[in-house]
Amino acid sequence: MNDEHLPRTCKWGSPTLFLSYPLWLDAWTWEWSCDSHGALRPLTDTSACRQCPRWEPAAAGAVRAQCHDGPPGAARRRIR
Repeated sequence: MNDEHLPRTCKWGSPTLFLSYPLWLDAWTWEWSCDSHGALRPLTDTSACRQCPRWEPAAAGAVRAQCHDGPPGAARRRIR
């Protein structure tokens, strides 16, 4: 398992885009949010995750967003 301390590998990290309204509106500014303190908060700097004492590995098979372009290998539609 990947033990790199990043939001996408942490039990508490959530892609802001997938949160409920109005939280997902902040996805343009803050890509990740954290729930390690019991309340979701946007991560202004994800490098803080590398030193976070609350970091825990995400469950095996947990879905984590890699990018906003869709799943790997997905064909992109051309917009005209």
